[in-house]
Amino acid sequence: MCKKTKQTFIISIITAILSLGACLFLLFQIQAQGLSLENNVNVLNENTDKEIAYTNINKKIKETEKERQDIVDIFLHDEDEGLDFVNEIEILAPSLGLSLETKGLGSLENEEGGVEAVIISFVYSGKKSSVIAFSKLMETIPYHSSVESLSLKKLNTDDFEGQITMFVTIQSL
Repeated sequence: MCKKTKQTFIISIITAILSLGACLFLLFQIQAQGLSLENNVNVLNENTDKEIAYTNINKKIKETEKERQDIVDIFLHDEDEGLDFVNEIEILAPSLGLSLETKGLGSLENEEGGVEAVIISFVYSGKKSSVIAFSKLMETIPYHSSVESLSLKKLNTDDFEGQITMFVTIQSL
């Protein structure tokens, strides 16, 4: 080969190596930007989910305002003497290491149209011992009550979920 051909060949190899290096550099930059974009999309989705949950909670609060007032009317005879049953349960559950959600709140009326009982449904989850202890406590609460249904379900190795529906009435002494 002549000198000019060798020189062109060497320049071509150097150019190919530099081009390959630039392509690899750009490929890694594109990959890093893709990961960054994916993380940003995940954060955006999480924030959107939180916003939807917040909106649903506010909607549920507005929808249940009448039912909550009915419960207050049922359990509170006057301002000095009250039975804050639902709040006591909502305080008790976390103290046992459980997460608690009130699934249903309603009333059972007698033939005269008066409220006979409040129907309350809870879903709670946590460690097996806590779920069982909470279930036993709910069966023996210091109010006149009866358990309509109780179910326990294993979620994973250590966690269980309980669902209870009960009727709570006030007995006059």
